[in-house]
Amino acid sequence: MRFGRNKYKVSSPDRRRYKGRTYASMAEMEYARMLDMLKEAGEIHEIIHQPIRIWNDGDSRYIPDFYVVYGDEREPEFIDVKGMETPAFKKSKNLWTKHETSRLVIVVKSGKGWKIKEVISPKETAQ
Repeated sequence: MRFGRNKYKVSSPDRRRYKGRTYASMAEMEYARMLDMLKEAGEIHEIIHQPIRIWNDGDSRYIPDFYVVYGDEREPEFIDVKGMETPAFKKSKNLWTKHETSRLVIVVKSGKGWKIKEVISPKETAQ
């Protein structure tokens, strides 16, 4: 029996592989390539793939795609590449605001480039 494509239209693993790593989507792989180019140009100091895991009260988890440390004064940030927002990701955004102290930038493919779709800031903590 042959099954159809993934419901989120994810490409085959061979098409999502870059530098020995298989990415969750073509968009994520393309973003990784762009980050590598920026690192080679000196604009980025470090790129960490899937840097942390956040667990909710049940069995589900959220793993952002990248943590980027810039080569200038900008604050490091977590980045997630999205093609489609799933119900699980909506829960993950709430989890992020409750438990994390860094901002999460959601990027989407826009033509031949990228645009910021949303920035999720952590919950302010009382000093």
